[in-house]
Amino acid sequence: MAANQATSTSSSLVDDPSNLIEYTYDYLCSAVKGRIKENPHLIKESLNLRGSKVRKLVDPFPKPSSTSRKSVESGAVTLEDNVILRVDEEQQEAVWEISEKLQLDEVESAILLRSYFYNEGYDMRASLADKSSGRRTELVEEVTQFYFQERISLLRIFPPLFCPQVDADEELQQLATEILSMAAPSISEFVREVIAHFISLTKRELPPQALSSAHSSSQWAKQILKEQLCYLEIIFSAVWDPPCTGEVVLDFYKMMYEVSFGSNQRNADFILDEESTQLLRDIESLIILIAVEILNVDILLDVPLDLELLMAPKHGYLASPGNVEKLHELIMSTPSDPRFAPIILTWAYVLKQITVAAQGDDVPQEYVHFLGVISPKDDDDLSAVHNQSALEPAWTTFAKAALSPQMQLFRVFGGLLSSPLLSAEIAVGVGSSIADPNQVPYRAVARTLLILLTELVRVEFIEEMDALVDVWVTLYGSGPSSVVLPLCHDFWAVQAVRESTDRRALIDVARDRFPVQFRPIIRILRAMTGTGADFVACSKADDLTLKCSRDVYDTFANLQTFTLVIRTDDPTALRSLYEVRADSSGVFAYSNMRPLKLPGGSTLLARSEGRILSHGGAGAPIVVMWDHKHSGWKIALEFLTEYLKKRRIATGGRESVNTLDVTFARSASSASSVKVHQLRLEDIGMELDGDEQEVVSDVLDLFRSVISTSYDLTTELVKSLSAAEDDQLGNFKPESQPPDLVEVILLILRDALSTSSASRGTTSTRLVTSALSVLTALLPVFPGRVWTFLRGSPLLFGDERQKGSTPTLLASERVVGSYAMTLTLLDLVRALFDEGLGNMYSHPATLQHLKTDVLLRALAFVHNDIWMDHMTWKYNKLSERFEIGHKIVSLYSEILTQAPLTLPADPEKAPERSVLTDLATFVMDLFLVRATASSINPIVHIIATGPQLLHALHQAKRYIDQQFLANLITVNLHLCRLILTRKRTSGVNRICLLEQSLFMGVSTGAFSVTSRRSRINPIETVALLIKERAYMDLPLAAIRLLTALCCSVAATQPSPPSIVAHLSNAGDLAVQFVRLVQQPSEELPFREAIWSLMSIAVETQPALANLLITGKVQTSHPQKDASSEKERGKEKEKAQAGGLAPSPGAVTAAVHVLYSMDTVWSDNPSLIAHALGFLDVVWQHSLEHAAVLNPVRADDRFWDALASVVKMETNDVPSIYEVEMVVEGDDAKPGEPVAYHAYRTLAKAHAVHIFALDMASSSHDDSESKAAKPACLPSLFAMLKDVGQAQLKEAITNTCDPQLHDEVRQALATDFPLFSLDSVRTQALPVERKFGIDYLFSQERVKFFLFGYAGTDAVLSHALLGRIRWLNLDWSLTDSQIALTRSWKRLMQEIVPWTKGQADLVSGVMTAAAAVAEEIAKESRSGDLVATVHSERLSLLLAMLNITWTSPPKAADFLSLLNSVHDIISSEKFHPLDSLRGATSSHFHRSILELVYYCARNARIIVRDSKRHSAEQALAIGRTISVALNFVIEALRMVFDSARDKQDEELDEDMRLLVAVFEQCTRPEVYPSQSTWLATCQESDLIRASLELFVRTDISGLSASSTARPRRQLLYSRHILHFHIALASLPAAAERLAHEGVMTAYCSNELTPHLEAGVVDATNTDLPGEWNPAHRSWCRLLSVTTALIGVLGDSGGHFVDTEIIGFIQLYGAQLTRVLLWNVGEPVTLPLLEEMNRVVGLFHAIASSSFVQHSAHPGAAAILQAFAERALKLLQQLNYALSHPNHLSALLEGITADERSQLEKENHSTVDSSSELADPVKRPLLSSIIQKVLALVSNILLTLAIIGKAGDILASAEGIKIPGLAAQVAPSAKVSLNEPASIGTLLELGGWAIDIARHLTAKTGPNALPKALLLPSLTLLPFEQKMTLNAAQQTVEATLVYATTQLSLWLSTPGFQSSAPSPSPGRAEEGMDWDQRAGRVDDRLKREVRDLATDLQVLMARAKEVFAKTSADDENGTTLVLFEVLIGFGHAKLLQRDR
Repeated sequence: MAANQATSTSSSLVDDPSNLIEYTYDYLCSAVKGRIKENPHLIKESLNLRGSKVRKLVDPFPKPSSTSRKSVESGAVTLEDNVILRVDEEQQEAVWEISEKLQLDEVESAILLRSYFYNEGYDMRASLADKSSGRRTELVEEVTQFYFQERISLLRIFPPLFCPQVDADEELQQLATEILSMAAPSISEFVREVIAHFISLTKRELPPQALSSAHSSSQWAKQILKEQLCYLEIIFSAVWDPPCTGEVVLDFYKMMYEVSFGSNQRNADFILDEESTQLLRDIESLIILIAVEILNVDILLDVPLDLELLMAPKHGYLASPGNVEKLHELIMSTPSDPRFAPIILTWAYVLKQITVAAQGDDVPQEYVHFLGVISPKDDDDLSAVHNQSALEPAWTTFAKAALSPQMQLFRVFGGLLSSPLLSAEIAVGVGSSIADPNQVPYRAVARTLLILLTELVRVEFIEEMDALVDVWVTLYGSGPSSVVLPLCHDFWAVQAVRESTDRRALIDVARDRFPVQFRPIIRILRAMTGTGADFVACSKADDLTLKCSRDVYDTFANLQTFTLVIRTDDPTALRSLYEVRADSSGVFAYSNMRPLKLPGGSTLLARSEGRILSHGGAGAPIVVMWDHKHSGWKIALEFLTEYLKKRRIATGGRESVNTLDVTFARSASSASSVKVHQLRLEDIGMELDGDEQEVVSDVLDLFRSVISTSYDLTTELVKSLSAAEDDQLGNFKPESQPPDLVEVILLILRDALSTSSASRGTTSTRLVTSALSVLTALLPVFPGRVWTFLRGSPLLFGDERQKGSTPTLLASERVVGSYAMTLTLLDLVRALFDEGLGNMYSHPATLQHLKTDVLLRALAFVHNDIWMDHMTWKYNKLSERFEIGHKIVSLYSEILTQAPLTLPADPEKAPERSVLTDLATFVMDLFLVRATASSINPIVHIIATGPQLLHALHQAKRYIDQQFLANLITVNLHLCRLILTRKRTSGVNRICLLEQSLFMGVSTGAFSVTSRRSRINPIETVALLIKERAYMDLPLAAIRLLTALCCSVAATQPSPPSIVAHLSNAGDLAVQFVRLVQQPSEELPFREAIWSLMSIAVETQPALANLLITGKVQTSHPQKDASSEKERGKEKEKAQAGGLAPSPGAVTAAVHVLYSMDTVWSDNPSLIAHALGFLDVVWQHSLEHAAVLNPVRADDRFWDALASVVKMETNDVPSIYEVEMVVEGDDAKPGEPVAYHAYRTLAKAHAVHIFALDMASSSHDDSESKAAKPACLPSLFAMLKDVGQAQLKEAITNTCDPQLHDEVRQALATDFPLFSLDSVRTQALPVERKFGIDYLFSQERVKFFLFGYAGTDAVLSHALLGRIRWLNLDWSLTDSQIALTRSWKRLMQEIVPWTKGQADLVSGVMTAAAAVAEEIAKESRSGDLVATVHSERLSLLLAMLNITWTSPPKAADFLSLLNSVHDIISSEKFHPLDSLRGATSSHFHRSILELVYYCARNARIIVRDSKRHSAEQALAIGRTISVALNFVIEALRMVFDSARDKQDEELDEDMRLLVAVFEQCTRPEVYPSQSTWLATCQESDLIRASLELFVRTDISGLSASSTARPRRQLLYSRHILHFHIALASLPAAAERLAHEGVMTAYCSNELTPHLEAGVVDATNTDLPGEWNPAHRSWCRLLSVTTALIGVLGDSGGHFVDTEIIGFIQLYGAQLTRVLLWNVGEPVTLPLLEEMNRVVGLFHAIASSSFVQHSAHPGAAAILQAFAERALKLLQQLNYALSHPNHLSALLEGITADERSQLEKENHSTVDSSSELADPVKRPLLSSIIQKVLALVSNILLTLAIIGKAGDILASAEGIKIPGLAAQVAPSAKVSLNEPASIGTLLELGGWAIDIARHLTAKTGPNALPKALLLPSLTLLPFEQKMTLNAAQQTVEATLVYATTQLSLWLSTPGFQSSAPSPSPGRAEEGMDWDQRAGRVDDRLKREVRDLATDLQVLMARAKEVFAKTSADDENGTTLVLFEVLIGFGHAKLLQRDR
């Protein structure tokens, strides 16, 4: 079924979930056989549902019935599994036709129809909708074939039940027992029933409906034959093990004779085609084997027969003498038909055993009569058999009859061995219907026949010796190793060592005739190695193969006889060497007169006697055999040497002939006294028996079969061939060393390749194949010689100058269509790679380079001459095409698997660069970097067409080809995955050709299994392969390829392609994924892989993610959807009526796993970890899938279950060092406890992270109203209250062992310096890694490289391997624990907004944070890994402390935290300075800085609270702040120094944190002693370093626009200035800063020329849309200068007198520029900022006591100039504030955010400025109004100070202030072109009062949402209280200034009416009002008093408004100033002169 499903592209995957429909008999048959890995419980359930058919093996399917018809007509059929199947009218019509055609029950017909559509992958509705007669007939015919196949599959379920596989699961074996007990309670009766039904089938007539056409008749007749074959298979399996009863045996033999081996068929007239003929042949072969097996002769071979014991238990057919006698009589009637020859032979052995057993005295009475029959007397007649001697025993007569020429025993035997039963290749070639060809039981029966032959007849008397050898070789030497190896091992271990040597007689006879008959023993021994037709490499040879090879080697190395032919045609030569002697019995024997030097180098001593084996008469040669021990291997080598000699002579190679003449020849020394005669091979009469090249190939195959299985055996063989024979005479010395095996093989290969241009047919190809196979076998033992040969000879792979000879030979194979040499060549290339890889660390660098060159040439040859064209070649065997592709792709895959992902840093120390990296580069060039269509197409084509071809092969029962194809598809998927994985790390962000081919598809072309050409989408087929449960690795490989593809295309630019767009059934596929992950029967790795794929899909494939999560396909045609809604509703209703449930999405599936946590947590923690990991990813994309997640979020059960995961106990962390004790166990799973713990920890991490993500998504609500509380909050708070400190401590638990890491690193450096762990790092995607002993480093690859390392003790390798195993476990725990730490950190960060009002929770978190800090402070381990852990722990601690930011901590908790922080800063293992220097892999110093900042801030709060401040706390604060300051100061100096040399954003961030912490820690309340840390600063020269850096730093942005642009900030400058502000705020520090020359630095920096010219604007054309960095720096300069004046202004006379005045004079142009602003110019936020800073500077100067109490002319002039410009500025501001719409129009945004927000808020006009202060509708304008208020207030306060308002208010009546003149004109007139007047001040005061009144009446939010804060400027959000304070200060300053100015005017002498309106400008001209005024004008005086009256009114209004805001004024001082001013006004303004 699964294979059929692979082709489904249009049918629904969710329809018809009934077991009876989904699981076909074909699928169940494959599952029972073990071809499909299926849950035994599911198989049992499925078979139980079909129990009636299983029990009724004969005609199992019921006939039509009225009851069934009515059920179908009702439209709803209830099936056996209680599924209601809906059958509509269209289906019913098809059901009636099928039922009538097949005479099948109507319900069964309905099931058959639905199962056909479901499993064949066709669209049922479309097929049934086509009502044309042709289509309906075609459909019925297709269903008929499907039905026939189901009948066959049902029958074939039984054979594997009787004979389960040896490696079958125990559950599967138990299942077989249960089913057989149900179907066949009595085996004997069951078999007899099957036999009877077989006979009935041979006599069955075809049904009438089958006679409609010749084709139909043939199909039905062949179906009957196939069922007969199935019944025979059942019989064979049933009689295989237990002895059969006499009735069973007799019934079978009667059947055999009756049907004549199946040839007697009632329907013979309809079975005339080739398929039918083959079926009859298969039936015949199977009947012969059953006939032999059923007699149980294999038992008789092993155990002597005891008739007396046999009769007692009444067991087996021999226990029924009556049936035995009837059987004998039946066999006696056998005709002279060769088909009966094996049966006669078998019966002969049975009779022999009975006869031998009857020779005793105790013969059972029941056997007396039969013994008389088989032991005949003189008058017995055996003519029924053949005319034989009447005195011979019956068994002898039968044996002779079987061996008679007319019976053709060996022809029949050979026919059996070449039948599909015993040859899978032949079965495929002839299209046999045998279910499982070439099974071991079939071959074992044939082996039994061969043993019987040797037991009955002496081998040497068999005339057809060659035929016997052929049978032996075919039986033991053909077929796969898995089949022949058990037989060979049984022969050597059991048969050959029995007391009777008859069973190895053939080997003995061939040995005795060797070397005269050279070839037989070569072929026999080659067959007996057990390698079969396979090449078994040493690394893959098992113990059985090694034993067989050892036995073959020993047998051939220790030959005990030597046979030669003595020619008699030269009597003289004969007499000189031999003499003939007769012994006492008259037997003649030959004796050699002189020692004979025999071929192979051994010496036959003189006077040795030899037996005559053959004498052909006078003059004929004589065959003599001597008893002489020698080695056949040497003779075989000499034969090869002689062959080479002949070849060199024939080709004219005289130079090489001399080197071969030495062979094994020896010459006598000069001192020799004994003459030795040398015999060469041509002298002994060797018979080659065939073409010489064929014999050479046989010899090479023998060598290869032995040496390929064992390194030791190869070494021993080559060494024995090189060693000289023992010189028994002591006078022979070799003249020269003969060529050894390696040299001979290389010469043969060179000769064959060099002469390949001369066509020699298939023999030449076979010779090359054999030579290559031997070369491959020799490579591991003699790598240097092989590599050197390949490097020096271009014949094989060619080179740059010459093309090799191999392409010519390959072309000859392509003509034939058989590719043995191609496959062998690929084996050689793979062996070269394996050897190069295995000795990568053993051989010198020169050899490594040589290997690289050879391998690159070999890969280029394979790719160019084989890979790109092999798909178009002609193939006799399709499996060879698949095998060629598999070998090449496997090689490519292995190269990429073994090669590291990155190049080594030092090529000299990493030889893998030449062997592996170059090869990997070559492969990646082929398929990625320089990929071409010819390279990619073979991969993509087999992926695209593979499933379809798999289905076709499955239908054709070509299971071997099917398995080859499945393996090929699997490795192709794996190769694609490796390429795509490496693409991710290569930096390629474009779609590659491989990806394009996978998405776009390929044309089926000539390889399509159908006649139509079409374009197949590979992505579609890869997705469908996931359902291929028939293959173990194929679905998993498909899943992993899709995962890698999703990751690979995710980085594609401009946008990644969508997988869903290339799937025709994407929705069904998504549902299939969800189903598979919910199937407990599926393998756990498979389910986990699907979870991983779905997680990656959610991240990278939005469309596929939507399908997985919702299970629905989104359409872009809503109207069409609406129109078809009714139709879809009907389909849904119909589906529900059919028993179909809507399939849940993946989220639901994951939630179900979560709900089943109680069972999964202990048994499969990896499953819950993967499920929660999927939910984690989905929650990261919660906004995209809110519709699905919202119902889950609303379910409290979900959050409670998630919380229970977090609270679940994980027990103690298991030790990684206990793994070694169980790692070698058979059933042990090393590291499983550690892996389980890691998965449980990871599951907790995912659960915590889901909480955090849900909190984050809730806090990001864009609604204007307050965001609703997340649904998870109650469960989360309950969890946090329950977890306690233990759980939070678990969050920072990390058991990593840095000592282990150091030990591994040291061991590698000491013992394995060339080996790097990075080279064996897993290439799996992070989401695919499995916790355990292979987590990061592959144990298999580590072991491979370590044990191949040169000069290393195995003990050291074992020790390091164990440590790396522990290392993987340690990393498993570490990564899972770090994930948990990070998840808790994220949760702590996201929960902050929701902890308000949760005092208990916050307090608990603080307590836990103190405990966590204490644990962190205790860390005593070291190393980079622990540094990472340390960093993550600190991050979590900071996140926890962030929750408590607004809540004062408990004293005890804070004290504990302070002590821990002190220890953390002082840590020797992880000092923050080391992190700052980059000495550690993790930078944790920033976390420590933030931690110190938190402590310092809270310390300041505690210090201010005397009730909470204790001596212990003071001590802890002092010691912690002290150590922190020391660190910060040293770190700052380090950062300042580093910043002078480079521009680095990381340094900039470090500087920011350091300065912020410095500012907090230097506050007097936490560290009163400024002198201490100032001394440290002075020692480190920190302040001067900051000034030097400032001078060199870019503060203008003109030289670093590229740096400023992306960050909108300049590096370093703002932090340096912040540092200066921190210093300037403290007296002693400010003095030190001034002393170090801060003002000098400020006056001589990069910005100085621009400021001096007054050209620094708020914008910069080079940085559009940004605040000019130069302008920003200027504002900061002003802030520092202002702060310095504020601290030093009272005492620093020189500082103010010189440096400040100089600063203002230097930058006067820039200062004046901002004060000259008018309402015609735009207003920007930076401009407002600059105004505030400039006014603040002059305010500080005016406020300084030095200026106020000194008569410094420069300061006075500066302040007077400021007052003039300030009054003008005040006038402009008043106008702007009085005209709000104009003000709005003046505002301009610099950044895009500012412009957008201003445009949004200026959409309508306003009536008053008060309306601008609306934080809801106009948040930005409200903040601007707030800032303008502060600016106005500051200007007025500065003017009041300059005008000595305080002194005026404090002066007594009539007291004059020298030098003081009025500044503001005493006029109500407000003119925009004039400076501010009293009227202006009154308007400003009124405006401020209106703002205050507006704010006090305003309700709503008080602050601007954080989302509206603009990055260009630190614009404080609107805050009502702050704005009210600014308004009040503005009113107060206005009233004070106006009152004192009016008072000053009234106090001025000579105030006359003629006097013009005074102004500061005219006062500046030195006006003398006393000179110009004669008397005071009463009118003007009244105007002043009118102004005073207006002031009084304004004061009253202010008092009234601000009285409402005085509720918070505890001291009641808010209104005092107003009272004072009112009183002053009445006294000095209104009452004056009255």
